[in-house]
Order: sequence, then C-alpha cells, then structure tokens
Amino acid sequence: MAILGEFVFAALNGTVYSSEALNNPYNFKITVETNFLIIPVLERIITDSHFAQRDRMGRLVVFLARILKPRFDSL
Repeated sequence: MAILGEFVFAALNGTVYSSEALNNPYNFKITVETNFLIIPVLERIITDSHFAQRDRMGRLVVFLARILKPRFDSL
C-alpha cells in the first residue's frame, strides 16, 4: 500500500520515526520520492499503512512540508 500514492517514503537510508523527523525535518533518513506508480486517482496522495499504530503523524507532517517547500520557495 505504501507505494500506491504519488508520494512515497522511499526509506533509502532506513526508516525515520516521527520524533526524529520533527526534531530535524532535513534528517538524511527522510527520502520522499514521486511517481513510482502513476495511478491518476491517487495523485497528490501519500499512503501509509499502520499510520496510527506506529505514531506516524509527525513523520507525515514533515513529508508534507518537504513536498510543499519547493512550491513556496518559487513564490
């Protein structure tokens, strides 16, 4: 399920926990990739299994900020 959305946590440098991501939004473990699969209905979507059970809200907030930052930098 985690690879279905447009944005994917690639885990190229291992996993990152919410506390680590919130502590440093530019942690080297945060690797968000795009377009692994292209499913039109899931454009602009991040999927994450076990979201509540593994306390991934902080991680999601950082992923969103990292995804949106280039768009705000260009304003």
